[in-house]
Amino acid sequence: MAGSAWLRVLVAGAVVLGVVGCGKGDRAVTGAPGCPDDGGGRPRPVRTEGGAVWAYGPHFAPPQGARQGEGAVPGWTDVVSVADSGYTTVAVRADGTVWAYGTNIKGSLGQGAFERVYEGTPRQVAGISDARAVYTGGSTFFVVREDGSVAAWGSENILVNAGKRESHKGVPRPRAVPGADDVVSMGPGSLNAFALRSDGRVLGWGINLTDVLGDVDGTRLTTVDGVEGVVDVASAGGAVVAAKGDGRVCAWGSNAHGLLGVEPRGGQSGRPLLVPGLEDIVQVAGGNDVAFALDGDGAVWAWGRGVGGVLGDGDASDHVSVEPVRVRGLPPIRRIASFEFTGLAVDTDGGLWGWGSALVLGGHGKGRSGAAPVRIPVPGPVLDVSGRHVIVEGGIEGGIEGGIEGDGGEGADEDAAGGWSGRG
Repeated sequence: MAGSAWLRVLVAGAVVLGVVGCGKGDRAVTGAPGCPDDGGGRPRPVRTEGGAVWAYGPHFAPPQGARQGEGAVPGWTDVVSVADSGYTTVAVRADGTVWAYGTNIKGSLGQGAFERVYEGTPRQVAGISDARAVYTGGSTFFVVREDGSVAAWGSENILVNAGKRESHKGVPRPRAVPGADDVVSMGPGSLNAFALRSDGRVLGWGINLTDVLGDVDGTRLTTVDGVEGVVDVASAGGAVVAAKGDGRVCAWGSNAHGLLGVEPRGGQSGRPLLVPGLEDIVQVAGGNDVAFALDGDGAVWAWGRGVGGVLGDGDASDHVSVEPVRVRGLPPIRRIASFEFTGLAVDTDGGLWGWGSALVLGGHGKGRSGAAPVRIPVPGPVLDVSGRHVIVEGGIEGGIEGGIEGDGGEGADEDAAGGWSGRG
C-alpha cells in the first residue's frame, strides 16, 4: 500500500478512536464559542520608515572566528522590513531589493546554493525588486511583493510550493508561491504558513497535524473557513491566532497548551474559536506554543506555555496559562514580536524590551532566563524587531566588529552543525 494510503488509514483510525474515547478537553473544544462572523475589518500593510539594522546578539552557531556579534549590519540602511530565523537574516530595503546574510540552511540565503556556508556580509537576493515586507518560518523566507503576490525560498520546499512537497531538499532561489495573491501580511510557522489577504481572509498551507489549516484534508493552500475580518495573524506553534477588526481574537489548532483559550486543556479544533478575555487587540504574535496580543492602550497579553518566563508573569517554570495574562513591567508598547520562547516589544519611545528564554536575550537577560521584561540596549529608537535584529531609526555609526564568536550552544541543531565554509 502506498505511503499516502497508509497515512489516510492511520488518520481515519485516529478519528474513530477520538470519537469513541472523547475526553473532557475534546468536548470542551467542541462546545466552545466559534469565532464571531461580525465586527471584522480590512488589514492594511504596515509601512515602516527606513532605518539601519542593528544586531543586539550573534546568529546561532556561526563558524569559529566568524566576524559576528553586536553591532550594525554592514550596508543595511534604509531598511523597511527584517526577518531573522536565528541562523539567517533577510532585509527589504525601501527600493524593494532583498538582502541576506548569515548561515545558509538548505538554501536560506537565496543565492542558489545548498552548501552550508556562512556569509558575514549581506548579499542581494536576485530576482526581486518590488518587495514590501519579509517574514520567516524556521529557515524558510517569504517576501510579500507590491502586487500582493508572495515569493519564497529556503529549507522547506513544501512551504515554498504552497503545500506541495516535491522533495526534502530546500529551495535555494526565490520562487512564486502558487495561489498566494492579494496578500497584505503573513504569520508563518516552521511547518506551515499563513497569509492575510486584503479582504480579511486567511490563507494557510503546509503540515496540518493539528488542524491549523482548518477542517480540511491535505497540505495544499486553502482559505481557512470560519474566520474573517482579520487584521493580523500569527502562528503560535500548534495553533494559529488572529486579531479581528473589532479587537477580538480567534484561534484554531491544538489546545494542548491552552492557546484556544478553552478549559480544560486538550483536544484541537479546525473551527476557529473566540479567545475569551481579550478586547481592543491591534496586533498578535506567536512563539513556540505561546501567543501574545497587544491592545490599544499599549498593554501586552500572553497565554499558552510559559517555559523560561515567556508569559512575563514572573514564573520561569514550565507552566501553562489558558487565560491571557498581562505581561508585567512594560511601559506602553506599540509593537510586539516573538521568537521561540522569547517575547519582544518596542515601546512608544522606541525602546526595546525582551523576556523569556536566554537563548535570544543572551547577555541582556537576567541569568539564563528573563521571567520579567528587561530593557535591551540599542543605539537609537527601534522601528521594528525580528529575533536578534532591529531596525533603528536613522543611521548607525560603525559596523559589526570582529572577534565575537558564537558558541552555538542551545541554538545549535543538526542543520547548522559542521561542514562550514566561512566568508565575511
